[in-house]
Amino acid sequence: MNSNSIIQSLWIGARLSAMEILCINSYLANGHEFHLYTYNDILNIPKGTIIKDANEIVPKKDMYIDNFGGYVNLSNQFRFTMLYKLGGWWVDMDTVCLKPFDFDKSFVFSSEIIGPRTRVNNTYMKSQPGAKYLKDCLDFLLVRGHEHIHWGELGITLLSRMIFRNQLEQYIQQPDCFCPIPCYRIDQLISDSTCVLPETSYALHLWHNMWKTQQIDKDAKFPENSLYEMLKKKYDVFDLIE
Repeated sequence: MNSNSIIQSLWIGARLSAMEILCINSYLANGHEFHLYTYNDILNIPKGTIIKDANEIVPKKDMYIDNFGGYVNLSNQFRFTMLYKLGGWWVDMDTVCLKPFDFDKSFVFSSEIIGPRTRVNNTYMKSQPGAKYLKDCLDFLLVRGHEHIHWGELGITLLSRMIFRNQLEQYIQQPDCFCPIPCYRIDQLISDSTCVLPETSYALHLWHNMWKTQQIDKDAKFPENSLYEMLKKKYDVFDLIE
């Protein structure tokens, strides 16, 4: 099987918002399989999604829950463990596929623009199973121990360190590839103006955490000309969020 054909992610919750439905539909429409790992039943999963038992990757009893009850650390624990076991692609559920992934490399890492600099992020990852950088990430979890892991400690700082330690930095893509709109410009997603994305972009990161911080409803209706609404229309989101 083509190493780009299967896209994998995790969702915790009983329902998908318009953003997560858009995510899944966009990958399916571009010819990918979408494997969604979950610990519970979900009400409105798009047709064609392949449901997987998340316990096969990280048993529920072993989940790294944040010290305030959130799932940021679990999300990172899960993606590192899943890729170490299975390899292939991981994407976050606030991403949109713009064209089929056709990367011939064994590793792919996304990056983002933060002010004047660029940094690695963990939104999109492609890996071989059993990769040493993933083992290094998982070993860090074991050494630190669940009770000593702080919020967000398993994210981009850890991943970046292990990428460079294992000399994989040549696999880091430019921000335009996966994150053409910076996190501090989410207004470009929902404003009443046409936003033109670079032709080099394979996907778009919608930055869910910024929506949450600014208390923007992912199910809300925005101007018809906004990028978010045009993508929802293109990928038939509306039937599952009524």
